Amino acid sequence: WNEREAPALAELDFAFEQMLHGLFVKDGSEAEPTGYENFAMQGLALCMSALAAFGIQPQGANRIMPGFWWPYHNTVRPSTQLDTGDFDGHLKALSGFAWGAEHSGIPALRAFYDSGTHLDLSHGAAADQNGHHLEELSGPLDLVCCSASAQSADTPPTSRIFPERGSAVLRSGWGPDATVISLRAGAWFNHEHHDEGS
Repeated sequence: WNEREAPALAELDFAFEQMLHGLFVKDGSEAEPTGYENFAMQGLALCMSALAAFGIQPQGANRIMPGFWWPYHNTVRPSTQLDTGDFDGHLKALSGFAWGAEHSGIPALRAFYDSGTHLDLSHGAAADQNGHHLEELSGPLDLVCCSASAQSADTPPTSRIFPERGSAVLRSGWGPDATVISLRAGAWFNHEHHDEGS
């Protein structure tokens, strides 16, 4: 263990911490477009669960959970988000947020997860389905949440600036007929498509 597994685990933890530092920019967002955040959160949930089994909480892990505020604010209606880059604006399932909804203790994160997830594992994906379709399916991570009843969440401000990401969301309200404007002017981390604008 001391010569092989422990050093390998330490290297994995270090690499994981470096990734967290790059993805989560400490302003309530993740650096990539919304669909990629959900996808990244799926992998992070698996890593966090595995490391937790060894009693390890990576440095920077506290940056992950507040990262849901960006998609929370840019969701126009369930399954429709306003974001730039090569994200198509539709994300039906939020399985990447299941682990956080279960373990973070943040009522608004649980409410966000519940707003887009309708657990149905009875249908698999066809072999010819692409990544975007697969990201919209419920999956095993959804079984993680939720063991307790949802707590009521405070209503957040309607508009928010995400300065580290270089984004802002301006909303007229939280109702189904609200006007939502999403802007991005900051540096890109990945998956940018400048021709798509904001």
